[in-house]
Amino acid sequence: MKEYILIGGAPLVGKSTIVFNYHDYIHVSTDDIRSLMQNLYEPESNEDLFYGYQLNAEQFYDKYKSAQKVFELEKKQAEETQKGVEALIKSDFNWNKILIEGIAITPEFVRKLEKSYSQIKFQTIFLYDNNKERIKKRLFSRGLYDYANKYPDELKFIELEWVILYNAYFKTEAEKYGFKIINVDDL
Repeated sequence: MKEYILIGGAPLVGKSTIVFNYHDYIHVSTDDIRSLMQNLYEPESNEDLFYGYQLNAEQFYDKYKSAQKVFELEKKQAEETQKGVEALIKSDFNWNKILIEGIAITPEFVRKLEKSYSQIKFQTIFLYDNNKERIKKRLFSRGLYDYANKYPDELKFIELEWVILYNAYFKTEAEKYGFKIINVDDL
């Protein structure tokens, strides 16, 4: 039986860090799936998938000024990316242990996968971080839109707000769909 580990959570919550505990699994990031999909389509064919495509950080945050707007657009882009995740699962590769992580792994999407692919064992991990100072420290040292030193710090405050919105979203959705969600303080 195929085994999938699905790890979902907001940006900067530590999804990629957890991956190192599963060295015998093939690791696929939803960021990589999204990038592959963007190479298959033209930007005009799917606005949600390409909403910030080829914009630098200043252009992006000039166009999308509020954290709420970016959060909503990120959710739409995640929904488009889920089509690529599902295509990967449908492909029935000869891999038995696959780990897929990213913000596109949402509680609602996992419930859909469980219903559609009952022959596959899905293990799910959802993470959230409600420590604003820790998120801010990661964001300012690492960056989110790009490397931290490549764009102005004032833009990182908008990112901080939409990452906080995303954390609250994952916590609420996990509870709604009956999934355990782990606060990174408990890791």
